[in-house]
Amino acid sequence: MNVAIACGGTGGHIYPGLATGRELVSRGHEVTLWLSGKAIESEVIVQWSGPVVQIEAAGFTVAPSWSWLRALLKQCNALRESRKKFNQDHPDILLAMGSYASVAPALIARMHGIPVVLHEANAIPGRAISMLARGANRIGVTFQRAARHLPQDKVTWTGLPISHDLSLQLEDNALSADHFTLLVMGGSQGAARLNEIVPEAVIRLHRQKRAVQAIHITGKRDEFDVRNLYTEAGVPHSVHAFYAEMGRLYNASDLAICRSGAATCMELALSELPAVLVPLPASSRDHQYLNALEIELHGGAIVMPQDQLTPDGLFDTIVGYMERPAELRLMRDAMKRAGLPNGAAKLADLMEECYADI
Repeated sequence: MNVAIACGGTGGHIYPGLATGRELVSRGHEVTLWLSGKAIESEVIVQWSGPVVQIEAAGFTVAPSWSWLRALLKQCNALRESRKKFNQDHPDILLAMGSYASVAPALIARMHGIPVVLHEANAIPGRAISMLARGANRIGVTFQRAARHLPQDKVTWTGLPISHDLSLQLEDNALSADHFTLLVMGGSQGAARLNEIVPEAVIRLHRQKRAVQAIHITGKRDEFDVRNLYTEAGVPHSVHAFYAEMGRLYNASDLAICRSGAATCMELALSELPAVLVPLPASSRDHQYLNALEIELHGGAIVMPQDQLTPDGLFDTIVGYMERPAELRLMRDAMKRAGLPNGAAKLADLMEECYADI
């Protein structure tokens, strides 16, 4: 197959698209990534040896504003450019990972009679997937809950394609093997609140002679300050602005305290790492809360809304898990049921089945 994968916009769409593209190439298919020219995409291009198409697009704000006009003009241009590329390259099938960047390619593919497979990462579909679902041939989902909002005869539970190697192990001399290890990460949009609250709770635990240590992904802005807090308090720690090989951190940790984007939830599930999930309140369609709720319903995590996140409450929660290791073991077992492994392979299977049916 000659495959086009529209996965531009954000890391939550790009990296699953990249993982699926690699799987399809390994099966002998030709794959072109369709991106939107955003800065984050430069990190992907260096990891991809195949062809890339860049067509600028923009998303629409929820409330009408003057930016709608700019977005509309960009989407009209994206439709024109997508039509040109389809006329030149004639892909056999399109995989659209969601976001505004996939709308124009998917619409033009349908106009050309090219089969379209969609993938929805979150527990509730985003606006792009919701709009495109009726005209799609097949739809893969990460969370089974998402099927309630989509044409169910088209939906297959594929899980999420993961680009990280989750089997890697961490070697860090700053950490102790006999300490309870917390993994703290807020993601690109949500680090500030966690960076403020979690160190206070961890330092209090340390001062009460609890054997606790922190692996903390802060984002660029807070890295220096958070590292200083742990250092001055004497808490064993490993602080990073960003960390690429997340599997090493998952496998070194006892409990995660983090946001609940789709990739984070599925990587935690596949790594069998229990979590305190703090959904980003501003997430579109409240998808982070619904992602977190899905993991909590399986028993692998608890949901702690941001307005309830306090140093005292978090302190009590961590102490509870430190004193009840059997409960953490049950949560690890529950995580096995929350995630579906081999998401890239399952989505590639779905694409091959879709093409064979045409």
